[in-house]
Amino acid sequence: TLEQALAAAAADATKDEIWIMGTAVSTEQVTTAFDPAAAKLTIRGGFTGSEDDPAERPADGVTYVDGQGLYNACILANTTGHDVEIERVAFMRMALNGITKTGGGDLWVENCLFLTNSTASAQEASWTGKGVAGRAIRVSSASGANIVVTNCQIRANRQTSTGGNGGPGAALCFSGCASALVVDCKLHRNGVEMEENGSGSSSGSKNGDSGSLGSAIYTTVPTTVLRCEFSANGNNIRSSWTS
Repeated sequence: TLEQALAAAAADATKDEIWIMGTAVSTEQVTTAFDPAAAKLTIRGGFTGSEDDPAERPADGVTYVDGQGLYNACILANTTGHDVEIERVAFMRMALNGITKTGGGDLWVENCLFLTNSTASAQEASWTGKGVAGRAIRVSSASGANIVVTNCQIRANRQTSTGGNGGPGAALCFSGCASALVVDCKLHRNGVEMEENGSGSSSGSKNGDSGSLGSAIYTTVPTTVLRCEFSANGNNIRSSWTS
């Protein structure tokens, strides 16, 4: 699994690449925030199992990492400030976040998919960087880190708002880092699940009468967005946007 490969990379500085093929299905909850030992760790998907070089991969190859709606596979700590690059991986059905990052070191996410992460509002287990904000990518307490997200499809990542516990950023949440750059990405139908309107000025949603700020992107750091498409990213109708 990806979790096992991250554990191996955290223990050995000579392991500077992770190659993934097929579909990797998470089967247990990981509470370790992995800190890559190499100066830069690259995680690559899209392999068939016969390649000797990343250039031999099929042009449209992507590897799916499936959290089954119960688990989280990619928790990065970067306490040593080492960089991480992730490319051609599809993170789907993670319980809280597709990628969680804390600590220094830059993060590049390229040609990845983030699909239906997640409707869970909380989990009993705890880990570094845990939080409901940023269901696709969550960055927090990452001093000095620059985040670059390019050519990614970010679709149907769901935020909950029950009791006001949903948090901001159903898709992307950037805080506590140096900067963020989002380029050539498609963000579609991220946000709180929309329900039929009830009476009055609230939505009558089973998710509660609270909204989630930044259905597509929520950021508290200098952020540049270039050539991106946004469609149908939505939120609840609140009875009061001041409470």
